[in-house]
Amino acid sequence: MRDLGVAIIGAGIIALLVVVALAVELVTHPIRTLALVLHKLAALAAGLALILALIVGSVIIRALAEWVLERPTRAERRAMKRAAAQIPGGTTM
Repeated sequence: MRDLGVAIIGAGIIALLVVVALAVELVTHPIRTLALVLHKLAALAAGLALILALIVGSVIIRALAEWVLERPTRAERRAMKRAAAQIPGGTTM
């Protein structure tokens, strides 16, 4: 439990130092700092978009695979057509 507290305090100190460094850079080189921040945000957005695209792609592929697996084969469709034709008053496809 003590190690977790040390890790949280360390992460807080590092975050504070990053914020102070960013503020100093913003005062000394505003355009360069804003470009750097936009670059980091764009990289984060691209990473999230890639993860989302992979998730959506896997859902689409799974749905397609389930459709293919549950779809009756050609032989099964022929057998259903024959069975429907043999029933009096049955509809044919």
